[in-house]
Amino acid sequence: MLPFKQAILFPIIVSRHVSFHSLKGEIVLETAPKSGLVTIGFSGDDTIYPGKKFFFKLDGKIIFKGKANLGVGSIIRVDKNGVLEIGDNLTTGHSVKIICSKYVKIGNTVRIAWESQVIDTNFHYLRNVENGEIKDRVGNIIIGDFVWVGNRSTVQKGTVLGNNTIVTSNSICNSNFSNLEKFSIIGGMPAKFIKSGIERIFDIDEEIAISKRFQN
Repeated sequence: MLPFKQAILFPIIVSRHVSFHSLKGEIVLETAPKSGLVTIGFSGDDTIYPGKKFFFKLDGKIIFKGKANLGVGSIIRVDKNGVLEIGDNLTTGHSVKIICSKYVKIGNTVRIAWESQVIDTNFHYLRNVENGEIKDRVGNIIIGDFVWVGNRSTVQKGTVLGNNTIVTSNSICNSNFSNLEKFSIIGGMPAKFIKSGIERIFDIDEEIAISKRFQN
């Protein structure tokens, strides 16, 4: 999947629980390769779903722009004409689905929690019975930097999440939220603006320090 000079550094490490359905597509590293840059089928709480298979189907293109940890028991599917672009420092929890038929862009330092879905297609066509209009079943998804998608949420085609957006658990995102100010929380079915001025803490050292403070 990679040029020899990149592949020999083992930039992609794959768990024994990964099942490959197709590798007809292309993987591109737009960053300096190093061992373990991308891990597939490791991250996430595997004590909840121990040994659950990670399904990988690549007929299109995946672009990695940095470090990525794709969680245990997940599904990554990129269709023939699809492009999945992943920024630096992505972590997904267990049982996350990313299905790309057209174009999905995920920014830097993004967290997608367990059992969430990012799917840029409806799979089927819908007709407006009043005027006969049929819209495309696929559409782009853009996820900005420092975004946190809460567990069991769905990000659908046409969704744009701006930088520093928090999506609450069990939400359905199907709109362009790029007009919201940074540090906004959205949520619901469908997701709507809730409040602003809230930031997810991504720095591990800071999280540890805060945790110790609360424990004391």
